[in-house]
Amino acid sequence: MSDLETFETEYAPEILAARVKAAEQWGGPDHDATHTYHDWGMILTKHVAKCLDADRETFRRQMIKVIAIAFDALDALPRF
Repeated sequence: MSDLETFETEYAPEILAARVKAAEQWGGPDHDATHTYHDWGMILTKHVAKCLDADRETFRRQMIKVIAIAFDALDALPRF
């Protein structure tokens, strides 16, 4: 399986699910637009830091969250 196929079949659905869960938890785009660059950096740093000394499953789960958060930050960019 190619890297693109792996992304499309395995990672993309997990990233989308993480984004949906976060939107339900935090309020979605309206909430995201309240964050500054600094806020997004701190949120990402918090989740990357959880990867330090993590086992494989925790590392993987946190990386999915980091990617989802990065997408949310990019989506919010035009609104702040």
